[in-house]
Amino acid sequence: MILVREWSTTLYATSEKVSVGRVNRKRDGVFKILKTAFHIIHTPPTFTGIAEKQCQQPACPHWRLGAWSTCSTSCLDGFTTRTVECVDGVGVRLSNERCTKRGELRPPTHQPCSNGPCPYWRVGEWSQCSVSCGKGTRKRGVECIYKEQAVDDSLCADHRPPPRHEPCTLIGCTQWTTAEWEPCSVTCGQGLQRRRVQGTREDGGVGLHASECPREQRPRAERSCEKDPCGSSLFQSVHQFRWIAGPWDECSTDCGDGEQKRLVRCLDASLRELPNDYCRLVDWNWWNF
Repeated sequence: MILVREWSTTLYATSEKVSVGRVNRKRDGVFKILKTAFHIIHTPPTFTGIAEKQCQQPACPHWRLGAWSTCSTSCLDGFTTRTVECVDGVGVRLSNERCTKRGELRPPTHQPCSNGPCPYWRVGEWSQCSVSCGKGTRKRGVECIYKEQAVDDSLCADHRPPPRHEPCTLIGCTQWTTAEWEPCSVTCGQGLQRRRVQGTREDGGVGLHASECPREQRPRAERSCEKDPCGSSLFQSVHQFRWIAGPWDECSTDCGDGEQKRLVRCLDASLRELPNDYCRLVDWNWWNF
């Protein structure tokens, strides 16, 4: 004879051990109800059944991720950031440990980013000097480049642009230089005056060959000159000219040997100033008062 006491029903919400069996809990939140028939005497249990039903618990803590920020640099490599918070099912912020103890690693808050190369100044080759000799200028192209395209210079404003022009200096240009005219070759009648004409360079070079300077620009080295007619009248007219000397200036030194200077001019009887040649025949001692 089989004696069955009753069916016992138990709902287990945790994984604790109980006296009538063990709890079986699914990950989808469905709890299992174990029903066990207890048999007495010597007969083995006739059957064991499992029933299921839906249940609802508060959402587990999880990571709430913010949007990534813009890159920290406008060009080259930088980084972008976002907020990472541990929150509960209704969005209340929790400590990070509430999310990490469930075995979930905290998502990164930073990541690398790159906006490509920075704008830069690209320069071309210098042109030839603007002159063939002496001092001139030369130029070159300068442009702002961004992403392999020429753009407005304002995009490269972080750096001063390279110079587009600069001075250039070549060998000094050749030129003709002249000395003062020499006195007339005669003291009466028609004569010639000569002067020295030579080729030089602007940078100080002298003694150039005449072929190195432009022939069409060469100044005259001779010119005619005219004195009073020759004859006794010349000697009679000598006394029409005289030297006029100004006062002596102060000595060039305060002590010892020095020198003094004064202005000396050749004048005619009407006190008109004449070239010194007119007074060359006049005895200086006559007028040295």
